[in-house]
Amino acid sequence: MPRRVSARCRISRSEDLTSRRSLRGQALVFLLPLLLALVAAGYAAYEAGRRVHEKRRLVDAADAAALSAAAWQARALDFEAYTNRAIVANQVVVAQAVSVRAFSDYVNTLLPRAATITQWIPALGT
Repeated sequence: MPRRVSARCRISRSEDLTSRRSLRGQALVFLLPLLLALVAAGYAAYEAGRRVHEKRRLVDAADAAALSAAAWQARALDFEAYTNRAIVANQVVVAQAVSVRAFSDYVNTLLPRAATITQWIPALGT
């Protein structure tokens, strides 16, 4: 058997549908600020990423400049070390030459004196 609905219920149902239709779009009031907040958060994240990228680029440029300066200084110090080594080698050669010359002078002085002293020894003197 079909169920009969009273007229009162019919009216309240139609009023209920009408009130529901009138409430349409009410979610937009809540979603619009949320959407604006999401857009603002997305823009803030984009700007933060852009700033981090710019800072990283500046740090990389500063690091490259420091590396270039350090390499230049290392080359200059290497050249200075090689130059010092050459100077020391030259001074060693000069010192050796002076020593050999002094020894030669000593031998040239010693031999005539030794000849004078040893001339009285029969086996050594001539």
